[in-house]
Amino acid sequence: GVAFHATLSFIPGMPPGLWAMNDNSPSPWLADAGFVAHSFRMTLFFFIAGFFARLLHQRLGTRGFWANRARRIALPLVVGWMLLFPAISFVWFLGLQKVFHGTPPAMPDLPAAAGAFPLVHLWFLYQLLWLYAGALLLLRGAVARLDQHQALRGLVDRVTTGAIRWPAGALLLGLPLAGVLLSLPSWLPLAGIPTPDQSLVPQLPATVGYGMAFGFG
Repeated sequence: GVAFHATLSFIPGMPPGLWAMNDNSPSPWLADAGFVAHSFRMTLFFFIAGFFARLLHQRLGTRGFWANRARRIALPLVVGWMLLFPAISFVWFLGLQKVFHGTPPAMPDLPAAAGAFPLVHLWFLYQLLWLYAGALLLLRGAVARLDQHQALRGLVDRVTTGAIRWPAGALLLGLPLAGVLLSLPSWLPLAGIPTPDQSLVPQLPATVGYGMAFGFG
């Protein structure tokens, strides 16, 4: 993740203001490397997070799982945001001052989506908490009632295991996500997974305003 974000400063032709800094030495190689990493890094992260969350739930139970996630996910989200948001805002301000030679353009006055909040680089912790809640409170109970003999769950396990072992299995596992992303009218492939921060400026997904509104998750 750190390496990917570092490559954004070196993308040739990056519009000023879309990222905090445009390096004087653009590199097509770094741009391509960053794009390749961005195409799978967060989906892989959430896949691994789900795998270990399942193990934690089996080991600790529901109550112990939530206590663990509150300590390891929710608390770092709150404390980390209080530290990172002002630091990132300061660095972003300095970068835009340099890119625009001391006179950055005014931020466009656009309405943000309801409930939008600048989570910056911690958006994935927020998303994890929602996924945990959905999996435990909604999905788990429904599956347990509909699949009492675990035939469906066994089938899903076999399909997932087979897909992981198959050299092209990642493509199979990525088809549902690809279908969802392609159905979004404002989705940009270069932006990777849409983050909650991107709803801050829904009308400008690929302009200077998008970057300046902290859409840099």
